[in-house]
Amino acid sequence: MSKASQFDDEEHELDRLLVKARPIKDDRADLQRVIAAIQAEQASLEKNDEHCAQSSFEKWRLLHKYLHARPFRLSSTRKRSAQWREVARICAPLEDRGLQDWLALQIDVAANRAQGIADLRIRRDGPCYLILLEYVSNKKRTALAVLHWAREE
Repeated sequence: MSKASQFDDEEHELDRLLVKARPIKDDRADLQRVIAAIQAEQASLEKNDEHCAQSSFEKWRLLHKYLHARPFRLSSTRKRSAQWREVARICAPLEDRGLQDWLALQIDVAANRAQGIADLRIRRDGPCYLILLEYVSNKKRTALAVLHWAREE
């Protein structure tokens, strides 16, 4: 698949998600559930493996659900680092340190790439929202695998 057609496919996917999105009735309640799950994960670090894994999975599940319900499009004419700064601003109320660290890395890498400084990690272009959603989805999938492992122990 060529880079242009992959980008078009991603743009169509984002369009589909934007059209499908329903108005959010009570954003504060959803946000509070996510923040409570993030805090529960932090508190569970001192507990057993299964409890910690369950808390981590629940956090990533709620983060994914929250972000999936709130698609957004950023101007593709802005610098990539500015786009990622906007994503960080959008995600700041979630108060998840791991997510904020990942977003800070995306900002730094985009700024470096703009200056011609290569990065060893492969970065893909496309809508920031879809990349963010893919990251959170992968973290959720990993947390679920860890939870299954912890339950088998």
